Amino acid sequence: ERRMSLEAARRFLRVVEGSPRHPQRSVVELFGGEPLLPMLRPVVEEIVLSVEKWGYVTRATTNGTGLHAYTDLLGPTRIAELQVSLDGSSEFHDKRRIGLAGKPTFHQIWAGIRQAIECGTKVMVRANLDRRNLEGFVKLVEFIESEGLLDHPLCEIHYVDVQPDPVAPDYG
Repeated sequence: ERRMSLEAARRFLRVVEGSPRHPQRSVVELFGGEPLLPMLRPVVEEIVLSVEKWGYVTRATTNGTGLHAYTDLLGPTRIAELQVSLDGSSEFHDKRRIGLAGKPTFHQIWAGIRQAIECGTKVMVRANLDRRNLEGFVKLVEFIESEGLLDHPLCEIHYVDVQPDPVAPDYG
């Protein structure tokens, strides 16, 4: 239940504002838990708009389910980069990543990814792979290609090989 408060964000921003500027370190990254929950909008907005004034951009690691609440904060000078987890095509992802309401999340996340790219945000789609969803990764890449984004300059696909696979029979 720990979340950054608006006051904590403002204290953080005072530190950033008072720090020397370094071109190689002009990114503020939001991660941990789920930084783009709709309920955190006031905190994220305060951070993104403040650092934008100073010439910084924001990057976030997210599950992507709340991107709809941040459309106006997406783009090359605001939330410029996202890492979004999709563990395969909808068939595979929706079995592995159940939303809080118990409903599938793939298409909701995909709509947010498309919106982010349309706003000029670079999106790295990250798949966590193990032997149970390898086929789903192939289908995900085929889906992204069918959507016209496989070679888009703002869309990248990455994967992480999850080892060991605790469900595999030879785990141990």
